[in-house]
Amino acid sequence: MDHSHPIYTEIVECQDCYKCVRGCPAKAIRVQDGHASIIKELCTACGHCVAICPAKAKRIRDDIRRAQNLLKRKKIVYASLAPSWVTEFPDYETKDIIALLKSLGFCGVSETALGAQEVSARLVDDLNGTKNRFYISSACPAVVEFISKYIPEYKENITAMASPLLTHTRMLRKCFGEEIGIVFFGPCTAKKLEADRNKNMLDLSLTFEELRKWVEEEELEIPPSITGQNGSFVPFSAQEGALYPVEGGMVETLQDWLKKDSTETLSVSGLDELKYYLEIFDKDSLETNVFLEALACKGGCINGPCRSQRSTGLNDRLLVKKRVKKDEKKKKRENTILTDLPLPEAALLQASSPKSQEITRALLKIGKTSLSDELNCGGCGYDTCRQFAEALIGKKAEPAMCASYMKKKAQNKANALLRCMPTAGVIIDSSLRIIECNRHFAEMFGEETLETYEVLSTLSGAYIEKILPFTNLFKSVLRSGDDIFRENYKSGEKLLNISIFTIEPHLTVGGIIQDATSIEVKREAIASKANEVLRKNLNTVQGIAKLLGEHMADTEIILRSIAKGFSSNESQPVLINPEEKKEK
Repeated sequence: MDHSHPIYTEIVECQDCYKCVRGCPAKAIRVQDGHASIIKELCTACGHCVAICPAKAKRIRDDIRRAQNLLKRKKIVYASLAPSWVTEFPDYETKDIIALLKSLGFCGVSETALGAQEVSARLVDDLNGTKNRFYISSACPAVVEFISKYIPEYKENITAMASPLLTHTRMLRKCFGEEIGIVFFGPCTAKKLEADRNKNMLDLSLTFEELRKWVEEEELEIPPSITGQNGSFVPFSAQEGALYPVEGGMVETLQDWLKKDSTETLSVSGLDELKYYLEIFDKDSLETNVFLEALACKGGCINGPCRSQRSTGLNDRLLVKKRVKKDEKKKKRENTILTDLPLPEAALLQASSPKSQEITRALLKIGKTSLSDELNCGGCGYDTCRQFAEALIGKKAEPAMCASYMKKKAQNKANALLRCMPTAGVIIDSSLRIIECNRHFAEMFGEETLETYEVLSTLSGAYIEKILPFTNLFKSVLRSGDDIFRENYKSGEKLLNISIFTIEPHLTVGGIIQDATSIEVKREAIASKANEVLRKNLNTVQGIAKLLGEHMADTEIILRSIAKGFSSNESQPVLINPEEKKEK
């Protein structure tokens, strides 16, 4: 794990689905060996990839141990709590969340919304004192990162003041001393990046998910059973600044103090939307001030990637707005906190654009030989095939990410196997149309079928019912999913060996068909020859047996004659010729 960046990939969990590439507005993802990893130099830390990863392979750096060590090192540590806590812990009262954080070791809890109020006060002064200028809020660190890296022509339009969080940390250090520790809790990933870059102001940033995990590890009782502690925010409670986590909330904090007709206020949430609107916006033809509240998360911080609770949409907005005390809302802030800070060091990556010849070569690697091949389907995660080619050149992507290329590659392999098969092969879909077949298949089922194949080099799209007389077998496999084998299946004057098998259950089946007619003829010829040999062998054996039988009979007669002669005590035995005996 790389502790230098808030987001990382658990490689063993990554399922090479490329959803993070498709969802990343900065395309700050590198795919190697089918696994997607974060390119930290390009990443804006918006956390969108974490929120959408179906395998939960995109992870956020766990800073719980660092927070625990901070509490051990420093005597006084305060928690800066994002105003969206009311949507994360909707069942908690203010005293409950304060008691919970104090139980973890924090000496006090303060609302980040206090810094938001100071930012609004300073911003109102700037807007009322200028004309025909375009301003972009600096409240969201992911937006500041994105504009600085990817739309640098608007970098000068970002308000030159610290974010609400950093303004809040400056307020806390002014109130309680420079040596205190400060830990932020909220739904944001980019706040971790903000903490990493401003360690002198903000020690750590933890997510709501980390807070819940920490509470579970400590086995603390969850509110409202925690009692007996001071239930108030320090140094005092926020008011209109609590509107910041919802889209349009920052704009609402400005409306009551802006000069009439001096400034048009707009809101946009989502980095893709922000990029789209800025690219088509003409900032040089303004007739009034325009202030754009820009947030990286759609709907605002209440939909941040590090919420453990699923957003309830409008209900969450109502929860946030409910906390604002309207009777005190119009009290003008004093703007006593100096908020000016330089923008984060977000270096613009000006890699030279690939040459057209390089892009052409990269496109050839994925089978794109003409403009008609460039489908721009977005399956790889990039908007166009040429953007994907640039990613290939920059070693951010792999050819296997192109779905159409991999499909064609698989089809080519399947077609090559079909063509090389010595028997008839066919693949059909659920509507009984041919997807692919080989020449042997066309040859087997008539001259007309073969002629069509020869002309078109395929029978793709043809109904198999018009070619085969035994489509019922294919229907059976499509319906049941069970493979079928038929030996010596009679089809007209032919005997066929048929094997039908499932490729995709109920969607695609394949068939291998062998003409067994000639094989059966050969079997009969062989059987006939064998029977003829057997008959001849039997005749020979019978002849031999007959001769042997006659020979044994003659031998028996001679032996009996000899025996008789010896038993009659005659001096000379009389030998009788067997032939003479026969005559007698």
